Amino acid sequence: MATRLEARRSHILFSTFLGYVAFAALAGCLAEASEPGPLVLQEAQPQVLRLRPAEGTVLHAQVQVPANALALELRISDATREIEAGMTFGEAAPAAHAAEYWTNTELGQAVLRLDRFSLPPLEPGFWHATFDMGGQLPLGPRGQVDEVVFRAELRVLRPEAAVELAPRVVHDGTVALERASTWVGHLDVPGGASVLRVDLLEAEADLDLLAYPGHKPRDLTERPHLQSRPYGRETLLVANPEPGPWTIEVVDPHALEERAEFRLHVAFGADAPPEAPVEPSAETLASAIEGLGAAQLGAVVEVGTPDGSGSAVCVHERGLFLTNWHVVQKLGGGASEDIVLSRTLDLARPPRESWRAKVIEHDVGSDCALLEVVGDRHGGPLPPDLRHVTAPLGDDTRLLLGSELVVVGYPGVGTQRSRPTLTLTRGVVAGFERSGAGFALKSDAEITSGHSGGAAYDMAGKLVGLPTSRVEDGASQLGWIHGLSMLPERIKARIAAR
Repeated sequence: MATRLEARRSHILFSTFLGYVAFAALAGCLAEASEPGPLVLQEAQPQVLRLRPAEGTVLHAQVQVPANALALELRISDATREIEAGMTFGEAAPAAHAAEYWTNTELGQAVLRLDRFSLPPLEPGFWHATFDMGGQLPLGPRGQVDEVVFRAELRVLRPEAAVELAPRVVHDGTVALERASTWVGHLDVPGGASVLRVDLLEAEADLDLLAYPGHKPRDLTERPHLQSRPYGRETLLVANPEPGPWTIEVVDPHALEERAEFRLHVAFGADAPPEAPVEPSAETLASAIEGLGAAQLGAVVEVGTPDGSGSAVCVHERGLFLTNWHVVQKLGGGASEDIVLSRTLDLARPPRESWRAKVIEHDVGSDCALLEVVGDRHGGPLPPDLRHVTAPLGDDTRLLLGSELVVVGYPGVGTQRSRPTLTLTRGVVAGFERSGAGFALKSDAEITSGHSGGAAYDMAGKLVGLPTSRVEDGASQLGWIHGLSMLPERIKARIAAR
């Protein structure tokens, strides 16, 4: 009997134990089910997020990038305190500033953009967004605040459907920010083609050309054929392209243009497409300043090299231009072998690439260089009757302290887009300085990067010098103009003998 009771008691205890185990397992499952999953940011679904110092100063979220994404934007708005945000592929970063990409809000706003040309490039798969307070606890007027509230929105940018391209046909297109700043065309390359030539025509923005076999989008790590210069009009040549389907892309690498229109021409040959000559009119270069008109404005061109850009001014109708030596000096020393001059046809539009030039004289001490036009923008022959708009020459040594000046050039700050327009600033002669190189003028006229090598005119419309540099002290600055009297005699003689 005792044995039966013990056996029954053991059975009851074992059943009770199993009950506890089952209950614990069920409770665990319920607990797991009730725990929130990872925060996920969905495309075009703004979310209000909160950073609570009491729960930690870092917030993580998952982002899934689809295979057809060419760019991704993480937009933060309405932040009640300034925060930082980062994006990392694979594992989450411990803090926003440790992420592969990061930014911080200003006035509660920020945009973090990734694309195929970022380093590392955007790729499909899971990315992690990290938000934090930058290591600082947010303080309010009465001390530490309980939370920081902000809005996060994810935008996935994709291109439009590809356009089928035909050789020797001009195609109109538009690069749009909402379409990943990318326009795509498809082309069939026949067997035996020795050259694939792609010309970007009449673009006002700084657009780049990409070409590669196949239709799968490539980033820069996959080495597509690329033409990337600070010009609106580009030419890409691919020697001995493999036959079959190819992709041609027009890209705004800066993502600065809401919309940028262009014309595109493709051909299987090295010859440049024919272009109709375009000349500026006096009406499109009108100036409200007495003594300054189409001649003074039209004589100033933008100078582009692989290493940067600046300005130059024409001093002889047969194609001689003065600029600063530092504008055309290539990295590592010596004169650039690839110089493009762009002229303004319309004051409201960026200049149009027009000619190739070379350095024929330069002087390091006075920071000046004399350029000669040697061909059209492709390097082809020039019309025999070509005459350039020329600036009338003046005498900087006759200027007085307080004499008015006008500075004309292509400063980088002269635009909110990717390419500047012709820009004019005014000031006075604020001082003089004589050095071993010659006679320099100080001016309160605005002179900034890109003005270098442009034109400084007196109020009679005469060229008196080249805007060259500036000296800054906090918010104050003085511009430096190298007067024409600083030119070495051999350069003056070269101009006079032309």
